[in-house]
Amino acid sequence: MELPVIGEQHFGLSITSDREAQLTLQGAIDLDEPIYYNVGSDGKLEFTLSETTNRILGRLGTTLLHAGARPAS
Repeated sequence: MELPVIGEQHFGLSITSDREAQLTLQGAIDLDEPIYYNVGSDGKLEFTLSETTNRILGRLGTTLLHAGARPAS
């Protein structure tokens, strides 16, 4: 992803258990933190971020709201 003001940012989200994932950011924001999730009624993953993760993302006015996956074709 290219962000016009801060440059290039790479995102990674790996599911590590039925309620936990690992969020990895490399670039303008560097982060490697566990996060908790659940699956909403719409099938999207909804996240609970730690204070540290919220603080780091908040410095740039952003957060992680949800994610989803496309079925294999």
